[in-house]
Amino acid sequence: MKIMKTYVVITFLMLAGCSQQQESITPTPPKVDEVPLLLSAKSQSIVSKGDDAPLPQDVTAGIYVTVKNSLITTAQWANYKHKSDATGALLSDMSINIIQTKSYDIYAYSLYQSAITNVSSVVFNHGVDVLWAPKSTLDYVAPTNHTVALNFTHCMSQITFNVVLKGIGTGTPFSNCIIY
Repeated sequence: MKIMKTYVVITFLMLAGCSQQQESITPTPPKVDEVPLLLSAKSQSIVSKGDDAPLPQDVTAGIYVTVKNSLITTAQWANYKHKSDATGALLSDMSINIIQTKSYDIYAYSLYQSAITNVSSVVFNHGVDVLWAPKSTLDYVAPTNHTVALNFTHCMSQITFNVVLKGIGTGTPFSNCIIY
């Protein structure tokens, strides 16, 4: 009986020693200094001409974040969907955590398209107004410097006309001729 207890104690000590040794071999990796990218948006000439108001509520935008002076095709965060709230803040379910002391360029477009295969060619349906926020730069990220105010401009409107050929009378008009 004493021998059995001795084996149990030795086994327990060996297992306890192994688990402690295993923990010391695989330390937790160090945390990288990151902060969340906070985005807000203004809109020029969207609500009324010459206006510089917060982006209206529920506008969706695709966000691209690259290392400063890099091509948009190398974006570390590509086409992340964000949605504006009543204050113009752009919110997302997927946060973008940027590394402190680095600098970034941020691009945005609206309305958000989910399946973009070519960053330089975003396809929009007919009749959609397109908003674009050209490059905004965030220099030297820090705990007090991680907010960017994007400046959206009204980039494109599609206009349609109903055209009726002269002399045809009341026939069916050519409709929705697009002017580029």
